[in-house]
Amino acid sequence: MEKFNFRLSPEVLTPFRASGQGWQSRIDDALRDWLKKNSVHLKN
Repeated sequence: MEKFNFRLSPEVLTPFRASGQGWQSRIDDALRDWLKKNSVHLKN
């Protein structure tokens, strides 16, 4: 994994943070799901 900074709206970030430990991984999972649903190919 690569570490970097980016901005998210409070409406997006707050529920992920409130979900507890591992919230960053859940954002990663949500973004991966979006890429798959929108036919964007992932590099492994």
